[in-house]
Amino acid sequence: MLVTATTSPPGDSDADTVALGLFEDEDDPPHAPAELRELLASGEAARTFKALALAHSGGKRWLAVGLGARKDFSAENARVAAAVARERARELAARTLCWQAPAETGAPVAGALVEGTILADYRFERHKTAPEAPATAERPKHLERLLVSCPAEHATAVAQAAVVAEAVNSARDLQNRPSNDLTPTALGEHARALGEQIEGLSVTV
Repeated sequence: MLVTATTSPPGDSDADTVALGLFEDEDDPPHAPAELRELLASGEAARTFKALALAHSGGKRWLAVGLGARKDFSAENARVAAAVARERARELAARTLCWQAPAETGAPVAGALVEGTILADYRFERHKTAPEAPATAERPKHLERLLVSCPAEHATAVAQAAVVAEAVNSARDLQNRPSNDLTPTALGEHARALGEQIEGLSVTV
């Protein structure tokens, strides 16, 4: 998954799906389209934690994600909300998701949105048989791109979170491999490969 930060509004991105977090007892996000505001006004879209609602506007899907009360919100809440949004985006066959980082939440929350999305995107498919002929309109199993619309100073946190989350998923791959596949020799070879890829990392097997 390609992860990037942008300072542009989510509506200006080329994402097919936009996720907007909603706090309780606060105004609608400034970039929310009229269609999403109507769902909020009607009560179809809720602001309670992990509540989801979908609207379509400007050729995009707009996914409202409830964040609960701001006083209770944390980076861990952001990870959970991002994971919930990722699962809904999977149902929608999204390929590019843009998260609007909630205002005044800081770089840790922007990074947590990345971590929650990448960790929820994980699937262990090493031993699954590939279909003989791909379907004509196969639904994507994974996101191709993730954009985080946030202030420029959060870009480093977004990039670092992507590295950490991808490393976690790589470790999950190792954990999920059976012992007759991930033998001691295979694990040693994996470690040596990392040593060749990562500057400053020395490996002794």
